[in-house]
Amino acid sequence: MDNEEIINVETQLELERISELQRNKVEFEKLGDSGIGFKDLFAILVSFGLLLAANSFFTIDSELFQILAVILFAVPAIQGIVKAESNRTNRRMDLLLKIIKQEQSKNT
Repeated sequence: MDNEEIINVETQLELERISELQRNKVEFEKLGDSGIGFKDLFAILVSFGLLLAANSFFTIDSELFQILAVILFAVPAIQGIVKAESNRTNRRMDLLLKIIKQEQSKNT
């Protein structure tokens, strides 16, 4: 192999490394955005439906009904938000660790 071929191979390896870093960066940035998921919305609707069904079979005071409705809306929503944020944070940390390891391997 002459010097030009070696430079071409090194250039190709560096381009592959840069493209991998770019893909990781794009995924890392994409994980920064979040919204309420379908499962969270479904859990809220099901819990409210069960509350309405219980209200039709039993006599529930209106103040108690309102309190239960707020609780049944809040619990699945908060649980879903916490779970989604936890998953995103863990994935972002994994990607950051991967990027750092790639940078370290490049420098050694």
